Amino acid sequence: MLTGKYPSELLRSDTHAMKISPKETTAAEVVCGEQVRCAGVMSHWLFARWTGWSQGFPEWQVIGRGPRGLGATTPRGARAGSPTRP
Repeated sequence: MLTGKYPSELLRSDTHAMKISPKETTAAEVVCGEQVRCAGVMSHWLFARWTGWSQGFPEWQVIGRGPRGLGATTPRGARAGSPTRP
């Protein structure tokens, strides 16, 4: 998505929270610069800055919450592990 490559082609970790290698070139590194202002806003914790997906973006923000134990909360009125409706 941000590199133009399939996941199987990326230099990356093999974990659920996939980290990309700094050796990869992201679309932001190619496009962003003096003439083009870029920012990344992601809605899931898997795109946190430490995963490398922010590479090339001068501004990066993740607005989603992490998994349970990393600041996530259960929707109001629901119990942990119970199904919720969208």
